[in-house]
Amino acid sequence: MKYMNEIQLQKLFQAVRKGKNLRDQVMLHLGYRYGMRVSEIQEIRLSDINMESRQITIQGKKNGKQLTYPPIDDNLWRKVEKWIRKVKGSEFLFPSEVNEGRPLSLQRIKTIFKCYLKKAGLGNEFSIKTLRHSRGVEMVRLGEHPATIRDWLRHKSMRSTEVYVNDVELERTSTRITQRDKRLL
Repeated sequence: MKYMNEIQLQKLFQAVRKGKNLRDQVMLHLGYRYGMRVSEIQEIRLSDINMESRQITIQGKKNGKQLTYPPIDDNLWRKVEKWIRKVKGSEFLFPSEVNEGRPLSLQRIKTIFKCYLKKAGLGNEFSIKTLRHSRGVEMVRLGEHPATIRDWLRHKSMRSTEVYVNDVELERTSTRITQRDKRLL
């Protein structure tokens, strides 16, 4: 499982901000914040966003669970509001540029992500799925309970969540061993 470290995430989102494309900023920030699958990003409808409470409801693609998340923070919310005003009248938060009444294609969303990877100097080693994995790893590092991570990422099974926990534990163990070995050499 690939995920981005903090420096890589900073480079990516710096490139996104410099790009000044409001749609891309909203799409990639929401995708990362909520650990969304690309299909979940694609399917966000304007009706999934509660303008009064500033909350978003996401329909999990694999487990079918619908989850409403805590309010979107002020900085991101301003961008979301501004973007919603631009796409008012559309059913989807990220409408297709070529097929009226349809969402952006999965391929277009992936291409947008790859474009920002390149601008950030991160090559092609990551996919948009990496944002989801990066969120999961970050939640483990922050000490979130595995059940909370499972629900946040809309996993069907705890086994999917355990991958993040195991990766972080292996990383921590490797770091401890390396530090110990340095003292022995």
